[in-house]
Amino acid sequence: MLFSRPFILESTLKVGVARARMGMRSADALDLAAFRERQRIGWRLSKLDESFVFQPEYGERFDVDGARLVALVEPTQTGSRIRGRIVLSLMTRIVLSLWILSAAATMLIALDVAAPMFAAAVLLAWYRLRSTERQVQSQLRHALEEKDSRVAA
Repeated sequence: MLFSRPFILESTLKVGVARARMGMRSADALDLAAFRERQRIGWRLSKLDESFVFQPEYGERFDVDGARLVALVEPTQTGSRIRGRIVLSLMTRIVLSLWILSAAATMLIALDVAAPMFAAAVLLAWYRLRSTERQVQSQLRHALEEKDSRVAA
């Protein structure tokens, strides 16, 4: 797909150890209070059943640079395999989709302008060839008829 790519990593670690190490990696980045504080963009009030929840809204869902790994750790004969996809963030997908659509629209507009220009160039070349052919025929006929009249005289 355009906005994701497959990811596979073989490991000799057992599944439980691989999952634990992956969890420690993500916990290092996501559980830091300062990191989460920088990522918070606002607060949201939502209703859950009959109670209201006032919770922070974090910016990673709108992060333009971000890509994330969505993967499973599965057992293999020699250890474990991490298999999944690396997916671009939603904002990146939106921006790139708009960019691709605008490039396609520009190309179609350019083709819309270029097609008549191409046709005009072909017609102009055809007209020049035909008019030159008529002039050459006319001059050659005239020259040939003059010689015939001179030769006959």
